[in-house]
Amino acid sequence: RVEHADLAFCVGWNRLIPPWMLARYRLGVLGIHAVNSFLPNGCGRSPINWSIIEGADHVNLHILRLSELADRGDLWGVLRVPINPQDTIDTMQSKCVVEFVLEIKRRLDELRSGELRTMPQGYRGDGTALRKRTPRDGRIRWWWSVRRVCDAVRAQCLPYPGAWAVHGLQEFAVQ
Repeated sequence: RVEHADLAFCVGWNRLIPPWMLARYRLGVLGIHAVNSFLPNGCGRSPINWSIIEGADHVNLHILRLSELADRGDLWGVLRVPINPQDTIDTMQSKCVVEFVLEIKRRLDELRSGELRTMPQGYRGDGTALRKRTPRDGRIRWWWSVRRVCDAVRAQCLPYPGAWAVHGLQEFAVQ
């Protein structure tokens, strides 16, 4: 239990942090949201998965002060992280965390000053929200292009349930 801290970091959450916890930290809680568009477009669930599935060549790693609303906090920065053809959801998540840590190190003097210079996201409309993925979303369709199948498999491999297909009456994993 932390009694006195000015700032917290949170990576990989899937639930909103309660307001009482956000209020504990004078400078707030910094988190990340990586998607191939700019927030508020692309807010919501599984943004890196969707970006890989859509064939994106990069994600925009938004570093934001978390708020009571999902992916709506003020921005501390936005970094471009490339998606290479061999990247999977696992490697992309790792790359984003590494870039987040490196940005914290680059801006450590700013953090030590006791101020967190953030900026509003800009357009505050609804934006486009990504829905939560389910195992059913892992189904591969036989008429898809080879590239689309590869992207779908890369986006859904471990730690996710994986991609799958149906042949005749039998379901099988696609790896």
